[in-house]
Amino acid sequence: MGMFLEEEYPPQGIAYYYDIVEREDSLTSSGVSLPFHTIRLRWGDQFMVPHQIGFYYFAVGKARRTGLPIKDVIEGLLRTIKQDVDEQSSHYLERREDPNAWQNIYTRDLRALFYREPGLTTKPYGLERLEELRKVYPEVDDLERIAIQGPNGTIIHILAEPRHRELFRNQLDAVIGKRRGIVEGLSAERRECEQLLEKVGYESSDLFSLDELASRGKRAYDGYVVELTGEQIERLRRLTQWCAEGEVPFNTILMSKKFLSKISFLFYQSQ
Repeated sequence: MGMFLEEEYPPQGIAYYYDIVEREDSLTSSGVSLPFHTIRLRWGDQFMVPHQIGFYYFAVGKARRTGLPIKDVIEGLLRTIKQDVDEQSSHYLERREDPNAWQNIYTRDLRALFYREPGLTTKPYGLERLEELRKVYPEVDDLERIAIQGPNGTIIHILAEPRHRELFRNQLDAVIGKRRGIVEGLSAERRECEQLLEKVGYESSDLFSLDELASRGKRAYDGYVVELTGEQIERLRRLTQWCAEGEVPFNTILMSKKFLSKISFLFYQSQ
């Protein structure tokens, strides 16, 4: 499948997909720099694509920016991936200054792929990107098109390998159906609580003692001065993690001893 990637790293029974989410707000990084301000973000349609699209799309972008042959770019990326795996490091600090270490992925291109409608992407650049993607990953046009109704009127567009069809049509669709109403409720609650963000200040709590803050009706949170009650802080923290009342954040579950021991057992069983 594709050029080099599957030959070098054959699949091992695990489905790797990227989930690209569109945003429907105009916020910049300064608009979400303070604690809890990520509740201002508005999420739209999603595009789930096989890892091959992410890999080859990156390669196409880098080849277009550098003028290097796409084959050389792909071989270089494979060496980079192998180095990261062998050394168990992302080498982020070493590569962050390289402007070509970052490439965009455009949902307009993915929308055009999903609906098989070239006019949905930009001309000429979007059309050129898709043409070059097809040259190195021709299987892209054989992917299954699956649409699932997401929360708040959004659509989850899935470009799935045929062997993964039921994974999305049955399992994922069922999970989304159960969570859709919960997420919609959380979205409404996040909008309702935006007024509380006015009580999060820029002042550093390091400049004031806790007693002095308390005398001013304020308290410290993560280095900032806030005029929020403990209950309001916990509510905002819960909403930033998309948790309904009583739910445990996924990262807490992920790091729990019970979960890790279960994963270790499954890994042992698979050997």
